[in-house]
Amino acid sequence: MSEQLQGPYYQSSGPCPYLPARSWGSLFFLADELPEPVMARFLEMGFRRSGRSVYVPACGACRECVSIRVPVERFRPTRDQRRAWRKNPDVTLQIVRPRYTEEKRALYERFLRARYPDHDPVSQLGYEQFLVDNLGHTWEFQYRIGERLVGVGVVDLVRGAASSVYFYFDPEESRRSLGTYTALREIEYCRETGREHLYLGFRVKGCRAMEYKSSFRPHELLSPSKGWVPEEEF
Repeated sequence: MSEQLQGPYYQSSGPCPYLPARSWGSLFFLADELPEPVMARFLEMGFRRSGRSVYVPACGACRECVSIRVPVERFRPTRDQRRAWRKNPDVTLQIVRPRYTEEKRALYERFLRARYPDHDPVSQLGYEQFLVDNLGHTWEFQYRIGERLVGVGVVDLVRGAASSVYFYFDPEESRRSLGTYTALREIEYCRETGREHLYLGFRVKGCRAMEYKSSFRPHELLSPSKGWVPEEEF
């Protein structure tokens, strides 16, 4: 799709991060930067971005990772989602280009250690490779209470769509349901800027950390044979 692309490559990465007793593999391309139409096309095909690569799972017979997106004009929040919104009237949002700061690295490390107590310390290089390096279309959605940083969302923005890449937050603020709240803010941003879809990544049945994406309704799933279809037609 672009002379700037390198690949495709295949990588077998070992155990699946979502489902026990399964293996993970991926098909990916590398680039320093991608034209916006090419990035948008990758999103339409179900690819995700990590650093300077775009990838899709390629795990043999397993097909549990299903790409999911929200048609924002038709989205209607559930009662629980409205409750998450009401919990956060004091949270402010600033949208900036991604860059490294010690404040963000420290927040990211606290987030990881709350989930994986044995996680190795996060280096500046590791942070930059995962959360700063990008293909030219990435923004940070920074969430603060007063001056205190409580969450960072990494979002890819192209014409007509946004893609929620990663979100981390202060574990001491878990009662606020910030994951739900920030997804709602991203949907609102899409509406305000005339974008039709918010890509949420993969829905993985059997993985609680990924199944929550199905609660944003209506949503569409990417069928190998039919393209993007409503859930009931998948």
